[in-house]
Amino acid sequence: MSKFPAMILAEERYVLQSDVLYTIEQGPAGMTQIIDIESGQSRFIDLTRTDFSYLQDCLMTFHYRGDDYIFLYPFSSRESVVSLAKCFNKDLLISLSRELVLSYAGNEIFRQEVRPLEYSTCEELGEYCILYFEGERKFAVILKSDIVLMADYYEEINIDGKERFFMTRLSDEFAHGKVCCIKDGKFDSYLISLDEARMNADRRFVVLAFMDALKVGNYKMCNSILAPDIQQEEPSGIASFFPDFDDYYPIREDAVVLIKKNALAGIYEFEIRDSLISNITDL
Repeated sequence: MSKFPAMILAEERYVLQSDVLYTIEQGPAGMTQIIDIESGQSRFIDLTRTDFSYLQDCLMTFHYRGDDYIFLYPFSSRESVVSLAKCFNKDLLISLSRELVLSYAGNEIFRQEVRPLEYSTCEELGEYCILYFEGERKFAVILKSDIVLMADYYEEINIDGKERFFMTRLSDEFAHGKVCCIKDGKFDSYLISLDEARMNADRRFVVLAFMDALKVGNYKMCNSILAPDIQQEEPSGIASFFPDFDDYYPIREDAVVLIKKNALAGIYEFEIRDSLISNITDL
């Protein structure tokens, strides 16, 4: 599965759509050229091997129930642009390429893969510093000293005096929005519903609904999708059963792979009874 539109150049040409799982019935022998269609960058990869220790930046591989899986991540490079800002009278180094890297007072405090962005400006509000970035989607970072409280894309910003409200649309089954704000001199974040009809709709794909709610942190919704005998008295306790992850992919209707920074975080299987999850197994 490729996370970007790709072309495989072997004896024939194969175009891979992003986020679609393909089966290799007979892998091409030796190194095969794979092209990032959007950037034109390419790499040579042996698709018959799964020990890709030399290409961990663009590949994730794992074995599940007799099959080897290869997840292909973008490998095109971007020129690094470095900017310097002042935050609480100390230097804040901002490096932008495929990743946003922040170094505060000489120490790296943040690193995250991002879409193409340009640094715009920063402002200080009491004990908080806010960095603004421009791109296809606007991006903001909220700092308290050297602690990153928010680093995310946003669709809306509301400004009222020294108060700032950022709203991010989350691409999940329930049409959640996430609000991060500075209000009354304090930072807060919480989920909101952007579409009540979707929030209350019947769930045809139980596992996907559960994972979407888990990913955005709506543990109350997660709990409602569990069978009564495994529901948690405190819904937030559901999070402790899973590792930290930033993405997931359904490899079967009843199984998902969890991903953290393009690396395998875990594989989980689900049992469904009466349209509710009756058991979850950590593989």
